[in-house]
Amino acid sequence: MGLWSAAVGEADFVLPPLPNHLFTRDPAAVVHDGVMISAMALPARRPETVHLKALLQHHPVFSQPTLHEWFDGSATRTLPTSLEGGDVLVVGPRTVLIGLSERTTPAAAEHLARHLFAEGRTQHVLAIELP
Repeated sequence: MGLWSAAVGEADFVLPPLPNHLFTRDPAAVVHDGVMISAMALPARRPETVHLKALLQHHPVFSQPTLHEWFDGSATRTLPTSLEGGDVLVVGPRTVLIGLSERTTPAAAEHLARHLFAEGRTQHVLAIELP
């Protein structure tokens, strides 16, 4: 028996529970031929994007360099903005809808739109303020 196993009890976790990983639509969204990694609004949900980013970088299924990264919310956040995948919807081959809510700020929506426009993947981004 090692020092760690002697120090923890039977009910202790090796890793903290990750109950929010069940809601996989929020930490990312597939937009056309790329992925948007969310900048989660709640601190408790931010580890989800770090784990998803690691999966995208290291899993063999995603080893082909054909997947664009439109937005990286897993990076260290310097602005008080958030953008969650549940608020992003691809409604057509060249149109993306972004719902502005308590979880998605206008600044983050604009940042995503700029990346999509710059790459020529999207012609229209509709930002709609949700009640």
